[in-house]
This record gives sequence, C-alpha cells and structure tokens, in this order.
Amino acid sequence: MKSENSESELKFVKEDMSSQLETMNRVISEKLAFNDAVKPQFNAMNVPLYDRKYQKQSEDMIGQGAKLLKDFVAAVSNYMSYTEQRVQAFCSDVGSGSELSAANEKFCHYLHQHASYLRPLNSHYASFKDSIRPDVPITWEVIRDLRQFATTHHQFSCYLSKLQPYQLISIEEECSQSTCTAMLRARNMDLHKTVQKLAVVHATTDEYLQAIVTCGSLSRLAQANLPTVFRKFCLSLDQLNRVYKDLSSHYSSKVALEHQLPTAGQRLRTTDECILSSLTATVNATAKIFAFFQSNLEFFVGSSTSEMLPLKSGGAKLACVASFRKQARSFMEKLARPAPVSVPYELALRSSRDVLSSSESRVTLSEQIEICRTKISRLEQEREHWMLESQLVQIKHEKEQKRNASLNEEVGRLKDELSLSGRTRSPSLIRAATSLQEASKTLPQTLPVFKSAEEYSKIVAPKLGVLSGTSVVSSSEDGDEQESRETLIKNHFSVRIVDMTRQFQEADAKSVHLEAECRALHKHLGLSEKTKDKLANEVEEYHDKIKSWRTNCRLRLTVTKRSLA
Repeated sequence: MKSENSESELKFVKEDMSSQLETMNRVISEKLAFNDAVKPQFNAMNVPLYDRKYQKQSEDMIGQGAKLLKDFVAAVSNYMSYTEQRVQAFCSDVGSGSELSAANEKFCHYLHQHASYLRPLNSHYASFKDSIRPDVPITWEVIRDLRQFATTHHQFSCYLSKLQPYQLISIEEECSQSTCTAMLRARNMDLHKTVQKLAVVHATTDEYLQAIVTCGSLSRLAQANLPTVFRKFCLSLDQLNRVYKDLSSHYSSKVALEHQLPTAGQRLRTTDECILSSLTATVNATAKIFAFFQSNLEFFVGSSTSEMLPLKSGGAKLACVASFRKQARSFMEKLARPAPVSVPYELALRSSRDVLSSSESRVTLSEQIEICRTKISRLEQEREHWMLESQLVQIKHEKEQKRNASLNEEVGRLKDELSLSGRTRSPSLIRAATSLQEASKTLPQTLPVFKSAEEYSKIVAPKLGVLSGTSVVSSSEDGDEQESRETLIKNHFSVRIVDMTRQFQEADAKSVHLEAECRALHKHLGLSEKTKDKLANEVEEYHDKIKSWRTNCRLRLTVTKRSLA
C-alpha cells in the first residue's frame, strides 16, 4: 500500500512539475516581462528588448510631431491675434465708434493672453524631444516624460473653454446690430454652433491625450487599453480637423456677406482676410496631424502591446540598459581590433639591401662632400681675389680719367694761347700739343672687363707704360705709393677670406654632426615610446588578471563559507 501511494504521489508530482515547466517555457517563449508584485525593486533587472529599427522610427516620428505641433501653434496664435484685432475693428467701424462692451473687453483681454498658453506647448515638447538619448530605448517609461506637455495641453484646453462663452456673446452682439441682415444672422448662428463644437472637440482630444500619458505608468490591465485609446485619439483628431474646416467655411460665408455692408471699413476687411488665412493654415496643420497619426496608428498600437512596455520599475532599468550597452560596445570594440601591421618579405629584403648599400656608400659620399667643400672654398677665394682686382682696376681707371681731363684742359689752354698770340707757332709747343692729344687718345673711356690677370697685364700695362713715359714725371711716385697701399689691402682681405672660409667649413661640419645626432636621438625616442606603451599595456593586463584572480578568490571563499556553514 505504501509503495502504491508513493508511486501515485510521484506520478502526481511529475505531472504537476511537467505542467509548470510547460507553463514557464511558454512564458519564456512569449518573452513576457518578469513582474514581482511583492518586491518591485526586482523588476529593475528586466532588460527590455532593444530594436534599432524601432528606435530610429520612434525618433523620426517624435521629430515629425515637433514640426507639426509648431505649425499648429503658429496658426492658432495668428488666429487669436487677428480675432482680437477684428473685435476692436468691428466696434470702431460697424458700431459707429462706440466703446467695447464688457464681454468684448473681457474677450479681448483673454485673447491677449494666448501666447502664455501656446508657447509652453512648443517648449515642453522640445524639451521632451531633447531628453531622448540614442543609447536608451524609447519605452512607455520614457514617454511618461510627456506629462509636462500633457499638463500644458490641458491648460490650453481649459483656456479655450474659458474663451468660448465670451466669443459666443461677441457673435450674439454682432447679430443684434441694426445693420445685420437675416442672411448674415443665419451665418453668424452657424458660426456660433461651430465655436461650441470646437471647445468640446478640444476637450475630448485632451482627455485622450491624458489617458495615453497616464496609461504607461499603470498596471497591465490599464496598459491593455492603450490600443483603444490610440484609436479614439486618432478619431478625435479627425473631428478636430472637420470642426476647423467648418469654422473656416462658415467664417468665409459670414465675411462675404458682412463686406457687402456699407459700414465695413478697410481695417475690418484686412483683418478678416488675415483671419481666413490663419484658419486655412490651422486646417492644413490639423489635417497633417491627423494624417500623421492615421498612417502610424498601427505602429502605436503595436508598440503599446509589445514587450517594450515596462512595469513599475522606476528609472533604474534605463540606467541598467545604458550600462549594458556601454559594456557591449566596449566588447565589440575589443573584438574589432585591427590586425598588427606586417611588412612583406620582399619589401623587407629590399629595404635591408638598401640599408646595406647606403651604409657602404656613406664613406664615398663623405669623401665627395669634402672634395666639393675644398673646391667651393678655392672658388670662393678666387672670387674674392677677382673682386679685389676689379676694384683696383676701377680705382686706376678713375685716376686715368682725371688725368685725361687735366691733359685735355692743358691742350685747350695751349690752343687758346696760340690763337690769341697770333705769332708763329714754335716747334716745341706744337710737339707738346701733339703729344698731349695722342696721350689723351690712348686713354680708355670705360672700364674694360678682363677674364684673367694675364689679359689685364697684356692690355692695361702697356697703356699705363705709355702714360708713364710722358712729360709728367711726378705721377710715377704717386703710383708706387698707391700700388703699395693696394697690395696691403689685398693681402689683408685675402687673409680675412681664408679665415672666414675655414670658419664656415667648421660650422658646416658641426651642423652635419649635430643633425646626425638629433636623428639618432629621435629614433631612440620613438623606440622608447613604443616600449613604454607596450609596458603600459602589459601592466594593464596584469592588473586585470589580478582583479579577476581576486574576484575568483572571493567567490571561492564565499562558496567555501556557505558550504561550511
């Protein structure tokens, strides 16, 4: 009996465990989130699914929503501003310059405050858009940041409800004017009904928006109603678009009849045209918003029923996801480490041959450099020598020109004396004049260019000898003194040139030696930097190994303690 009972109990336990296992497998396969109702802090361990395509599509739709909201806010702001101007223009033109009534004055006062309700819509939605980060999945936990925007939209809806009775009273006062015809009164009443519908539709849209924002933070049962709420919200946007269309058409009919009255002034006509254009812009903006939600309705409904819905886990889950993403990115970066750069064998062999040939030819190159330096120094000395020779010849040429000028003056003076005296010319005077003319002809007028010292001695020396053979004997002594002075100058400058050339060669050799040392030091510095980086990497690896070893030891100790306990 006991064995039969044990077998029956064992069979029952197996069936129970198998059924529980099937249930758990089904839950895991359906990827349902873990929800601990007793300790909600454990729900933060749930890692939501991260879908890049879903993330990108959500970011695009949030950006499109910002543009559509901006257009809608601008159109409604223009409509309210021009409505305020129309109320004042109507009282001044049609009302025969009477003052505003108490209702119209209150209506204008409230219309003037529209910016304080419309601008926060743009700013709060923009702050929500900027708060979204690419490394955090967009879930309903993030969407709850729209609460501030939803609060601002609720205030705008209440503002419209506050405006509605004053706008209706203003329309009724226009109907009570004596110039209002029956047809115009009928159009005013159509506009009256449309204004009533507008506030109601705005309130309905606000209710659905509040439901969407609050459903993300409620239980699973409340979140299951999100698809229905999205569909109702889309229908309310369609109704809002239709109401604005009716408002635009009724206002256009009213304005067409009103402008036929003789009391309609130019200011009123211009303001009515501005109101019609702003209403057209509002109709277009609401149509775009409805089309946007209608085309993406399946995406909203699908995302609201998927596993992207978080539970009551607070903001810890998103931080956990961000840390997981950082770890995964660092792991993938380590895997994507580039392979070490290797040099092909042929290139390495060719480079080694080039190095050997360059080291062998270094000696010959240094010898050639020394030969070239000696040639350069010799050429520099010759150049300085010929420069001094040219300067000396230039000085001599200037002296000979001065001497030629003095001889020409002497000849002219003698000719003048002969012409004045009128006597018979003496042979001595004739010979002196002739010799002076021949000497002046033999002097050169410009300084010739000589290619060598032999050419200078062949051409210039005979002429100088001819000049020295003249009757002017005192010039030879001056020439000797000048030549000795020039020789001293030449010797001094030659010594200076040789000394400077030697110093230049020494400085050049030192610069070449310093350049070679700097290159060698640069290479050693690069090798030391590489060695330093390699050692730093090894130190980091050893630190990581030590950390992992410590953690393993701690785990082993804890396991040992538990087993001993």
